[in-house]
Amino acid sequence: MCALVAPLMSLGAGACSSPTAKSGGENGAGAPIGEIRDTSITHEDCPTAGKQVKTSKPQSSFSSNKSYVSHVFDNGREVCSFADLDGDGIVDLWTFFGPDGKIRRREASYGVTKGIDEIAVYKDGEVDLVLRETNFDGKIDTWDYYEAGKLARRERDKSGAGRVEEWWTFEPPGSDNATIIPADPRTGKPDPSQTIKLGAPVAPKASAPPVMTKPTASPPPSTTASTTAAPSASASAKKGK
Repeated sequence: MCALVAPLMSLGAGACSSPTAKSGGENGAGAPIGEIRDTSITHEDCPTAGKQVKTSKPQSSFSSNKSYVSHVFDNGREVCSFADLDGDGIVDLWTFFGPDGKIRRREASYGVTKGIDEIAVYKDGEVDLVLRETNFDGKIDTWDYYEAGKLARRERDKSGAGRVEEWWTFEPPGSDNATIIPADPRTGKPDPSQTIKLGAPVAPKASAPPVMTKPTASPPPSTTASTTAAPSASASAKKGK
């Protein structure tokens, strides 16, 4: 497969190795603030020699009759695949699978330059990290970290200097609400005084309204007649004597 990549971009020595960072492993997680990141784009090979290859072409009239997807099997297990989605003779997408059959890595070429501009790393079949090249300079400049399949954090190298210069936090993960903290140009560390907020603020959860109770009405005055009999006229006359 490296032969397929050669026309796309110059990958240099180690072109078929996985992307690495100088600290923190493949995705650069845990790399100290201010440390230079490895921004090189590398390609993992999908060899076909000695493997079973099944190639299919889309039947849709909306697809190029030259587009195809090739699946590569080793002892009956699919290990990788590659595809020319637009039929221009250049591979656009590579997918790699682990021993458990779950996807573990995907490389894509979405830009007009036809070079690899996105590498997605999966964990347990779910996207964990996406490395992106967004400014057409052939180097990784954006690292997106996912939680439960949703974008939670982003780190960016805006100037191409190979250092993280922006830290993004998405709250909640997967939303458009982001807090961006740029780096202090003197120290390279996050400068909270320059924090930028994107998206609508998350409204606090409304508390339940108080339960209104109807006041108890006072009982009406009693209308019961007095049981004491009024003195008769004759009795009054007797008292007057």
